[in-house]
Amino acid sequence: KYCKGSGCTPSILLISQYRLAYTTDQNTIIRYQTWDNANNPSAIGSYNVKLDKTKPASSDDFTNDGVWVNTDQTIMVVPYDQAPSSGIEYTRYCIDITNICTPNINYNNPVIQSSEGIYYLRYNSKDNAGNIQDVASMTIKLDKTRPTTADDAPMGWKNSDVTISLTPNDALSGVADTLYCTDQTDTCTPTTS
Repeated sequence: KYCKGSGCTPSILLISQYRLAYTTDQNTIIRYQTWDNANNPSAIGSYNVKLDKTKPASSDDFTNDGVWVNTDQTIMVVPYDQAPSSGIEYTRYCIDITNICTPNINYNNPVIQSSEGIYYLRYNSKDNAGNIQDVASMTIKLDKTRPTTADDAPMGWKNSDVTISLTPNDALSGVADTLYCTDQTDTCTPTTS
């Protein structure tokens, strides 16, 4: 006879040798007991079926994926292994500029990206049953350098019409807009594009 569950009393009768294939994720205690032809019971035995075939699924709190930002970025990764869970063995990450690195740095604290440019943060987790999450990737675009604008305005007074060109430059994120204004006291705020 057998039963499923901690502390249960074996009551399901088996006519032949007990065999059961475990195919779904579970953490189940099986208890069993045998009687001989003289009706003598054996001691109750048990075993625990711990089966976790599901990959863990880590997530992150990064909301600027693929968007240019101008401040250091702090990213938190949260590992998750759905129940019945064997638990998380590790979460690892890597950062590169080609989006091909293999996560190999143990994640213990939020990741801070402070270098300018386009970087890829890649991460995954492994559970205690050996299931490895597919690598997740995000794009961090960081530009903390102000754009520059050059002009070709002539010096001093002129006695004919003047055309001035403004040449903006931004080596990382590119120029979004160039605004200008005109006045005679150099106090206006650029609002015209």
